[in-house]
Amino acid sequence: MAIRTDIQGHIGEVVLDQPPVNALDSKSWNELADVISALGARAEVRCLLVRAAGKGFCAGVDIKEMQQHPERIVELNRGNFRTFRAIRACDVPVVSAVHAFVIGGGIGICGASDVVIAADDAFFSLPEIVTYSGSKPFSMSIPSFFSGKSRT
Repeated sequence: MAIRTDIQGHIGEVVLDQPPVNALDSKSWNELADVISALGARAEVRCLLVRAAGKGFCAGVDIKEMQQHPERIVELNRGNFRTFRAIRACDVPVVSAVHAFVIGGGIGICGASDVVIAADDAFFSLPEIVTYSGSKPFSMSIPSFFSGKSRT
């Protein structure tokens, strides 16, 4: 099972547990949205903790699913959106506790959370933006996008 839940001491816990790297497929992303909404709405839950088992927090989407079933991209993106929206709309504060790698959709989970607690070994990565545009990587032009200044 990719997602486990528990409630102890008024804290609802959502645990990503999809070995080896907690990459979630389209079904799991949509399930995660439903789990967060349902757990956050329970009267006994006063705070929601999102964490992960294994060697890292979340590797984002299951790339293997997208390679084998590219027609599922809309459902996958819907699941990402629904998950991020569920976190933002949650009736109680959502805390994400992350460790090691936080990639792609894992960063989206953090961005939607009220609080992020990162272990000393946590690192954040958006591999989607390291693409090439002409002769230089797109990622090199990101600072100019935000600041209006060129890095050349």
